[in-house]
Amino acid sequence: MDQAVQNAHATYKQQKAYHAQSMEMYKAAREQYLKKVEDVVSFVKEQGITGTAKVAVDEVTVALKEARKIPGSLAKKVHDAFEKMVALEAVQKVLKGTQPTVQMAYSKYQKVHDSVVASSSYKKLYDMSATTVSQVQASFIYRKAAENLYPLVAKYADPMCEKLDPSYKALMMHVQPASIESN
Repeated sequence: MDQAVQNAHATYKQQKAYHAQSMEMYKAAREQYLKKVEDVVSFVKEQGITGTAKVAVDEVTVALKEARKIPGSLAKKVHDAFEKMVALEAVQKVLKGTQPTVQMAYSKYQKVHDSVVASSSYKKLYDMSATTVSQVQASFIYRKAAENLYPLVAKYADPMCEKLDPSYKALMMHVQPASIESN
């Protein structure tokens, strides 16, 4: 019986020491976290909204440069950096503050766009460009390139075309002359 009590007491001391050590680790982790939060708050106070937004933009720019070096492999990293930047309170304030200006500029753009796509000159130019594209695609050089070069890039181009297809279709709808849109 004495041995069982001694073993239990020894186990209790080990557990007490282990939990005390764990508590110290938790306290240290908490302090590191709070220090990080303090550093961020100090940085925002020091740099202000504009400086903080600039640093966030710089991070996204660096991530974009890295992504361009190795196509596709860093897209998630760039996306995450962009999401982090947009989520910053300072950036949110800037975006919210510029929203009326952006809406006014878009409204002006929309008026110009609508008048351009409604003009007969634009329709002639649009039709002429469609004819030119058709002629280029019917040319011997284009057909040979499509026949011989495309298979080399198809494994990259096809998935990209698939991803871009909805955007391409939306763009084509946007630039069509008004008379085509109404059909």
